[in-house]
Amino acid sequence: MGRAEVSVLAGVLKDHGYRVMLNHAVVGESGIEHEFDVVAVRGGESLFFNFAGDDVEASYLSMVGTYMDLRGDGRRFFVVASSDAAQGISELHGEVDLLLYSSAEELEAKLRELLERSTA
Repeated sequence: MGRAEVSVLAGVLKDHGYRVMLNHAVVGESGIEHEFDVVAVRGGESLFFNFAGDDVEASYLSMVGTYMDLRGDGRRFFVVASSDAAQGISELHGEVDLLLYSSAEELEAKLRELLERSTA
């Protein structure tokens, strides 16, 4: 994860009317505090984003566990990863989206498309 990618993500979310919080923690039903790279809130909708480290599969599975503790109406969970690092990885759980990108520009385009589809 680079500053450019975080900036792009935050900018697109703000453009779509979300309040954006960076490096934000949320306490789950279990009492565990879950940290996110980006959290975006608009009305009753919350989007949770974590950028994957070198092990995309481990990052994805960790987010699935986080989803289980925080799931609820209006909440969506995303693992953001470089296309190169995620070769051979696919979405394993329908409630956690894998957002793959090869450049900051592609990340911006994919996120804009995703947000426009979800509000259409």
